[in-house]
Amino acid sequence: MIFLPRASLPPKLQIIVRKVGEKDYEITTEPKLEPMVFATFVVTFKQCAKNCIVKLSGGKLNLSGETPDFNAILACISSQSPIPVELQIT
Repeated sequence: MIFLPRASLPPKLQIIVRKVGEKDYEITTEPKLEPMVFATFVVTFKQCAKNCIVKLSGGKLNLSGETPDFNAILACISSQSPIPVELQIT
């Protein structure tokens, strides 16, 4: 993952996954990311979420898929991130 200068990054990133349908999830981050950093996060998330459909609509990131492996997605993102990344499923 290519990030902007470290000054624009939070000390850590928490990815929050909320189930909104049978196979649908809403993905948010805490803290909210600056637009350019969020765009990089979206691209990386799409690359890491293999076999799932990832869409950005209305400023929200949505994932659709049959039992997505969020631990594998987290491991993929973490391996490319210069800051610690955590996962919270609600």
